[in-house]
Amino acid sequence: MLKALLLFCFVPFSFCAELEPLNSIEIVKAAADIQSDTLPVKDSKPDWTFMWFINGKNDLEEFAMVDMNELEFAGSDSRINIVAQVGRMSGQDGDDVSDGNWTGVRRYYVTKDNDRSKIKSPIVENLGKRDMGSWKELAEFIKWARKNYPAKKYALIMWDHGNGWKPVDDGNWQNFYKGFSLDEETGNEISVPQMARALKIAGGADFILLDGCNMAMASVVYELKDAAKVLAASQETEPGMVVRYSNVIARAKQKDLSPEELGFYFVHYYGSYFEEMGGDNEGAPATQSAFRLYKAGDFLRLLDEWILPAMKERPEILSLAKKEAKIFGEDSDYRDLADFVRKVSEASRSAELKFRSQRLLDFLSREFLVLNWAQDNRSGGVSIYIPSDKYIEAYSGLAISKDGLIDDFARFMASK
Repeated sequence: MLKALLLFCFVPFSFCAELEPLNSIEIVKAAADIQSDTLPVKDSKPDWTFMWFINGKNDLEEFAMVDMNELEFAGSDSRINIVAQVGRMSGQDGDDVSDGNWTGVRRYYVTKDNDRSKIKSPIVENLGKRDMGSWKELAEFIKWARKNYPAKKYALIMWDHGNGWKPVDDGNWQNFYKGFSLDEETGNEISVPQMARALKIAGGADFILLDGCNMAMASVVYELKDAAKVLAASQETEPGMVVRYSNVIARAKQKDLSPEELGFYFVHYYGSYFEEMGGDNEGAPATQSAFRLYKAGDFLRLLDEWILPAMKERPEILSLAKKEAKIFGEDSDYRDLADFVRKVSEASRSAELKFRSQRLLDFLSREFLVLNWAQDNRSGGVSIYIPSDKYIEAYSGLAISKDGLIDDFARFMASK
């Protein structure tokens, strides 16, 4: 079973406070043109409400408890609300008995606490048995958080197993595409289209972190383009431990971050864990990227403009690029878009294809991505579905397939 991206913070607050601001994404607001005869009214709402949806109803239960204690290490304050819905069960692989071995689903308002062995934040609601693999449960949580903890901006963090647009559990293929938050008690998962539906019904968010494996895919990002402004995720199967939560929250307590700045810091501190703290990637080069979701439409247009000449390219060039392009995780169908496009372009004699390739690659790195970080030089920030064998028809039901040519290209590449 795929590992989720589990983030534990043991870094002192001073580690964050000593860092200089990262000017590369500072947004300067031009106030000179604003004319007013009265002083502005101060908005008393917190800057952010962070909504953690933590599904520990599987073999990750132990780490759900660890991460909840790490959220308490940061804690809410006047600028930041941290709320969490946490699910637990018993009898599964990795069953954990910490914190009184309680089971069911609880909602917490996360308060400051340095005891990492016990959750001390107040239980706001004890929901009993709930399905953490249900998109309706996700929608209810978001609506509850927005109603009870209003803020200027909202961040949704989905925490659990992930698998791109495919189901985590192969037994869920009959339920169409899935891909996140496997509840082993019910057997259900939340598909990315269902995630988008939940956010639409609940009022949306400003920032989304998909804290699981293989979620930085073009199909996933495009599906959520109207759900938030910025999204962060990983192309790769993730290690069990990455330090960044406390660092990011500390930044959010220092100043009112924009969604782009929040995405930047989630990626930045992810990379810092490996580059500066010697983090263990468990054998797979770590990756993390943040996307401007409002540019997803332009991205798809440029991708379609590349696909048209690419499908006219010599079969041997496409076949070799497919064979050599960077693969992520445990699924040979998930390949790096930039690496694949670059290999096709370098081997092609078509001036048009080379031009379209460069336009797509430039847009990806300069416009679509807020920041991309990877331990290797072949991970460009976003993966695409290129079948290693047979095309999976379920892919045609995704929004990116309905709106663009990528399903035609995937079907075309299945024979290469």
